[in-house]
Amino acid sequence: MEFSAIYHSMDKRFCFAVDEGKFLIRIKVKKNDLRRVILHYKDKYLPVKFIDTRRTVEMKKIASDRYNDYYETIISIDVICFRYFFELEDQNGLIKYYGNYSFYDTIIDNNDRMFDC
Repeated sequence: MEFSAIYHSMDKRFCFAVDEGKFLIRIKVKKNDLRRVILHYKDKYLPVKFIDTRRTVEMKKIASDRYNDYYETIISIDVICFRYFFELEDQNGLIKYYGNYSFYDTIIDNNDRMFDC
């Protein structure tokens, strides 16, 4: 997995509303480097111990250029803000979790380690 090629930003190019309660999330990775990208997301303010709003969705490769693949998905979540992170699986089956511009070996459960939208 080429960590230096993985790019996501919490700006209007990679995370934005497309309609009321619908958000497009995008990530850029090295071409043909990943087998699968899964987006994990949840309500930012509602603690899991009260209501479990955690969801996952497999992202689709929507474009490629000479060096990169671009994955994206549209999620439906009717909240003020949400937190999210990516599960990245490379061609050899190695899985890493990417949140708030850092990589982790285990699933992210700390809100401070997630991206914020």
